[in-house]
Amino acid sequence: MNIPINNGGPAFPQTYESWRGADAVPDGMSVRTWLTGKALQGMLAAESENYGNLHAVRTDPNTGLTTYREVVYPLNPETKQEDYTKPPIPTIIVMTSEQHLVHRCIQIADEAILQLSKPQTTTPKT
Repeated sequence: MNIPINNGGPAFPQTYESWRGADAVPDGMSVRTWLTGKALQGMLAAESENYGNLHAVRTDPNTGLTTYREVVYPLNPETKQEDYTKPPIPTIIVMTSEQHLVHRCIQIADEAILQLSKPQTTTPKT
């Protein structure tokens, strides 16, 4: 089952009028791409080794590829969010440590877009 990815739309939207005379209006980067870059920037600045729910199992010294065990929960079809009331799905991923870092940054960006798409509520001042 393919779930469409919400990329959050354009990160820096432009109107057609601002590109008069151009053959095409550039799409630019998406909010998802921008947030992924910001997450990567923050993780590199923090020099953290904690990149989320992937856990290294072993690294092949010949290829440099690391086998990770990921904790993944099934999605609730109504909310499209992980359903923690159901048992996790065992998942094994083989990738480099750099791919692992980017994978986690994309997860952070997707969670941020999900939170930003929720209706904002305000608390009345007393």
